[in-house]
Amino acid sequence: MCGIFGVVEFKGGTVDKSLIRQSAETQTHRGPDSIGVFTADGVGLGHNRLSLVDLSERANQPFLDETGRYALVFNGEIYNFHELKADLEAEGQSFRTTSDTEVLLYLLLRQGAEVALPQLNGMFAFALVDLKTRQVTMARDRFGMKPLHYHATADRLIFASETAAFGPWMEMRPHAGTVAA
Repeated sequence: MCGIFGVVEFKGGTVDKSLIRQSAETQTHRGPDSIGVFTADGVGLGHNRLSLVDLSERANQPFLDETGRYALVFNGEIYNFHELKADLEAEGQSFRTTSDTEVLLYLLLRQGAEVALPQLNGMFAFALVDLKTRQVTMARDRFGMKPLHYHATADRLIFASETAAFGPWMEMRPHAGTVAA
């Protein structure tokens, strides 16, 4: 089990890295092996890692493609990733890790979500962000085994494995004197 978190400011701007870390820390129990935090113009991503497949640090997330344009945060396991990886390698794709995360990233980039998703056998939730356009593709497995919550406004998208991670980003927070038990 891992934890993912992200905020995308559609109009761009600086994303507070300390708030990304706070959000990720609310999900530490989902992945005690490492916390990864990444920010770019208008984008902040966090990941709590429970290492299952590739135990090396090079498989830490958020995971960026070789161009640095696309970032992926992923929770779950793709059971058929070896077969998918072999198909991608036959098409000329090279890999720098042995993780299912990297296979998912390049499957999505090469085929698009509509073609890639039906091929996945596993339990998962992910968000793929185009860091140039701030376009986000999010999905979870067909049975919802891995949670993916989101909150969207005209200016911002927030997503996470658990809604507690939204706390630092919500403009309206209840005060102790106004909350009934």
